[in-house]
Amino acid sequence: MLLTLLLLTLTSLNRTKWNSTKTGELTMKSAYNYITKFNTNKNEASFGKQIWNLNTMSKVNMFCWKILAGALSLGQKMSTYVKDSNPFCLLCDNSIMEDEMHLFVNCFFTRKIWDLFGFNNIYNSRSHKDIQSWFNFWMNNKDFKNSHDKFSFIIWSIWKFRNSVNYDNVMPVPQNLFESITTTYQKYVSTINNPLSSSRKKNITPSKINSIVNNKSYDWFIYFDVSYMEADFTMGYAISIMDNTGNRKYCRAANS
Repeated sequence: MLLTLLLLTLTSLNRTKWNSTKTGELTMKSAYNYITKFNTNKNEASFGKQIWNLNTMSKVNMFCWKILAGALSLGQKMSTYVKDSNPFCLLCDNSIMEDEMHLFVNCFFTRKIWDLFGFNNIYNSRSHKDIQSWFNFWMNNKDFKNSHDKFSFIIWSIWKFRNSVNYDNVMPVPQNLFESITTTYQKYVSTINNPLSSSRKKNITPSKINSIVNNKSYDWFIYFDVSYMEADFTMGYAISIMDNTGNRKYCRAANS
C-alpha cells in the first residue's frame, strides 16, 4: 500500500514540460519557431514577415505565401503528377510551361495587365531568376513602396482569373480582367476605409482560448472553419472545442 501511494504521488508531481514556452505548454507557434530557427536565416525570416505584413486581405497574404512556398497547382507542376494534364499557360497562346515566373511576370497576357495599370517597370528587369527574387525586388524597391498592397491584389486576381479560364471556360481578355480588378480593388479600399466596417470587428484572443483549455482536464480537438464574403471583403470564422467523444464543449465565432 505504501509503495502504491508513493508511485501515485510521484506520478502526480512529475509532469512533462515544454521548454520553449514560459508556461511549459506545447503550442503550434512555439513548435514552429523551434523547428524553423534551425533552418531559416534572418533574411528569410524578415522577408517572410514582409509577406504577412502586406496591408491587404488575409486571404491575399496567405496566397502570396503559397506562391513563395511553391504550393500553387500550376500546369508544369501538375503535369508531373497528373497524366495527360496541360502543362502550358492558359492565358497566352505560346506553348510555354506554366510556372510562377511565367504566370505572374513573363506571360504576355499578364504583362498587358501590368501595362494597363502603369506598372510595366515591375517586369522589365531581367535580373529575376525566380519568383522569390521578383517578390524581393518589388517589396524592397523604394519606387514601389506605396503599391505593395495593390501589387499583391493584382497577383491574387490574376490567379483567380486563370482559374476561371481553366474551369469556367472564360475567354482571356486583358481589358475585362483590368476592369474587374479596378472595380473590385476600389471597392475593397473604400470598405477598409469605412469606420462602420472596421467597427464590426470582434476578435477571439489567444488568452480566451488558453483559459478554456488550461482550466479543463480532458482530451480535446479544435475545429476551425472560415467563410469569405467577396461582396464586402469580410471574413467570418468559427472555432469549436470538442471532447474525445464528439461533444461540443465551447464554441466561438467572429468576423473581421
